[in-house]
Amino acid sequence: MNDNSKKIKLVPIILLLLAVFDLRIEIRLLIDHLTFTSILYCIKEHSLAIAILVFSPSLFKVYNRN
Repeated sequence: MNDNSKKIKLVPIILLLLAVFDLRIEIRLLIDHLTFTSILYCIKEHSLAIAILVFSPSLFKVYNRN
């Protein structure tokens, strides 16, 4: 395995970490006050981070192929 393929396999991990980092305050708010409105606001304002979290299993499948 060369260095380029190792770097490419880090892409889904980095995306997942950035998505969680983006959602860290919203996660705290949802833990404190879980309401339907807060869930909708989180989905509306952080749609890219939510999409990355939802599709992360398929990202790991695609990037871990040989």
